[in-house]
Amino acid sequence: NKQKIHYWVLFMNKQREFPHLTEQIAWHSFALGDVFAHLGSKRDGLSGDEAKMRTRHFGANEIPEKNRSLAGKIFAGSFLNLFFGIAIVSAIFALLAGKYIESSVIFGLSVFGCAVGFFQKLGIEKYLEKISKLESKTSVVLRDGMRKQMLSSEIVPGDIIIFRAGDEIPADARIIQSFGLKTDEKNITGIDLEVSKNMSAVSAGAEISERINTVYGKTIVLDGSGEAVVFSTGRNMEIFKTGKFSERNRINGTLFEKKISKLSKLTAVLAGASSVAVFSIGFLSGNEFRESFEAMSALLASAVLLILPIAGFSALLCGAGGILSKKGLVRSLSVAESVGRIRVLIADKSGIFTEKESEIAKVLTPERRGGILELSSTAEYASNHLLTLTYGALVAGPMAEEFSGGTWAPSNGNRIETALVKAAVSAGLDVKNLEKKFKNLGSMPFGGQRRFSVSFRETPEGERWAFIAGYADALLPGVKKIQVLNRYENAIPFELGVIKESVEAMAKRGLSVFAVCSKKIENMENLFSWIDEANNFRHVSELNLVGLVGIRDEIAGGSHSSLSEMRRSGIRTVIVTSDNPIAAKSFGMETGVVPKNRVPEILEGKDIEAFDVKELSHRIGNADIFSRTTPDQKLKIVRSWKEQGESICVFGDSSGDSASIMEADVGVSAIEGADSAKNASGMIILDGGIKAFFDAVKEGRSVLENIRNIF
Repeated sequence: NKQKIHYWVLFMNKQREFPHLTEQIAWHSFALGDVFAHLGSKRDGLSGDEAKMRTRHFGANEIPEKNRSLAGKIFAGSFLNLFFGIAIVSAIFALLAGKYIESSVIFGLSVFGCAVGFFQKLGIEKYLEKISKLESKTSVVLRDGMRKQMLSSEIVPGDIIIFRAGDEIPADARIIQSFGLKTDEKNITGIDLEVSKNMSAVSAGAEISERINTVYGKTIVLDGSGEAVVFSTGRNMEIFKTGKFSERNRINGTLFEKKISKLSKLTAVLAGASSVAVFSIGFLSGNEFRESFEAMSALLASAVLLILPIAGFSALLCGAGGILSKKGLVRSLSVAESVGRIRVLIADKSGIFTEKESEIAKVLTPERRGGILELSSTAEYASNHLLTLTYGALVAGPMAEEFSGGTWAPSNGNRIETALVKAAVSAGLDVKNLEKKFKNLGSMPFGGQRRFSVSFRETPEGERWAFIAGYADALLPGVKKIQVLNRYENAIPFELGVIKESVEAMAKRGLSVFAVCSKKIENMENLFSWIDEANNFRHVSELNLVGLVGIRDEIAGGSHSSLSEMRRSGIRTVIVTSDNPIAAKSFGMETGVVPKNRVPEILEGKDIEAFDVKELSHRIGNADIFSRTTPDQKLKIVRSWKEQGESICVFGDSSGDSASIMEADVGVSAIEGADSAKNASGMIILDGGIKAFFDAVKEGRSVLENIRNIF
């Protein structure tokens, strides 16, 4: 118990030695009540004033990524290498041969070349430091009992953080709520394994991989959702204690540098062997020692190829800067080079081709006319319309007030959820009050095989309900009843057919059709078994259909011309989406992904499932659209394209896209995307969608051309 150090005592410690003391506490072994007591926190979070006080004492929740010895490492790498060594040896040989001017020139140029390389690499680090500021992450935190979206750097010990699939955990924290929560902890353990998390007790001596009631900073949420109370921030986080965190150093490793290094070493060896051979042959043939020595010195001097990597770095750095000026942020120099090689772009039907925000274009609710079921948006059924938007807004939670102002946005960049909330606000619903009125018991966001999102709520009357929103074709098989006004009526097959016709009609207009449903939960045991079912199956059952929502993605200006130019330049574009084939086809024709006067070829997820990677690689060449796909199937598509030897780019902005992004030759995400997608990406589009992407490709091609010219 001596390890149970009270934070409020540490706050009074003017010596500020508490970061070292907190490392001794085994937070995973405490009862939750003790955790809150030792942190001086409570279930509804800290107050704003208390958080400010803790920020003054603990400092910002930041990880300084710049190594203080980085300049020294770059200096050593620039001067203490084979090439500079050869240059110095050749300068000494020239000096010994009496060639004072030549010796000075060789030495001067070598030092100059290394110095230029040194300052250029420092310039690269400044670029990386600049882009790190553009990648500032946000998190959802409970402050003063309200959910707020704020910069992750503002989080302090005692804060309650809220996270879901796709989020990056901002700090080390003890779990206080978990629904199907799974995380990726390879940043800490070094093992590529998804870890299931819950609130179970853990012994004090448990290894990191066994601490299932704890989440760690810089790890990614793969599935589910949760809440946790923070106990360590900044450099007190576990990722530093394990030694797994390494300072960011993305200078080396480009394809260009590997090739030039290989060529330079080969040339150095050949020049060295040739110089020895020339000296030996000349001397043994009776030539003067001085003459043979001069020849050897000249050959050694010719091996100094430092100017090539220097010029290459110039091309790469200029290319990275050029891409940034076109609203594309490359996170490493290797991407500035690789982006110019792209031949196939794989993207979802929204995101890169559309404006930043989706909008609700149509809401249909069930009604009776002469005893016959219809789906309509007529005014007399406005109460059903509002009920659909109410449930949709609750599913879209937890919502948070964005740190930059009074706009509303979901924590993980989900465009659909943003659209549902905006539509609810436009209809006059008080979204903040809804969050208070319907107590949040937990949520299961889109993820894995699920093509829907669920919010578990408790009504003011004490009843527990699950509200569900997701792709209509994924939820309709589980619909048993239809809500007409305040009644739940059994759905007969004919009426389900009428509903499907309404779905197809909206899909033909290019709308993504979502169903909003409800399901009563009898008890908490039933709640947890329902969650298990959601984790393991694509569909849920015994649902009440409340309404259908048609969501439109506005095509970004210039998409048609950019896609046409990309085709002419040899880049193939393919849509891979969770949406149904009708909506995907309409969208493909509207955006120009599918050329005019051509019938698109569409493969569905079930088709992809039937083939292995090699078989699929022979069939995907003609496919323009892949619909009703899961993240696993998208990854399979990427691998099949790579089997054909193509250079693949994957664009994605959701948690399910991460694996495909990492598998691609170049992964791209949007600045508004989920943390997991951005972390996996090599390039982030700041603004401009498909036009910014193609501008980046053109800059990348210029880099390649410049490197060829240098050679």
